[in-house]
Amino acid sequence: GKTLPYKNACKATGLWQKMEIVFSTAQKNLPASVEKVILNGIVIQQNYLMASPSKDSPLTDTSFAISNISGAIAIKNIEYLSFE
Repeated sequence: GKTLPYKNACKATGLWQKMEIVFSTAQKNLPASVEKVILNGIVIQQNYLMASPSKDSPLTDTSFAISNISGAIAIKNIEYLSFE
């Protein structure tokens, strides 16, 4: 499923954006969830339960993918921390 962000926190085209995502993998009876998405210091989504991947999907319940609906996207300096 898809949910719209609370607000548009994007900077102007051509400027680098900063995004932070807090993501929890699926647990016994709970799906994976996005706990919080922060774009340029502004919370744009919170507490979003993810749908389970389809059987044909290369993703798993511990995967996270970023997709773009329209326009160009450039990503650099991706880092992650795993808290177990």
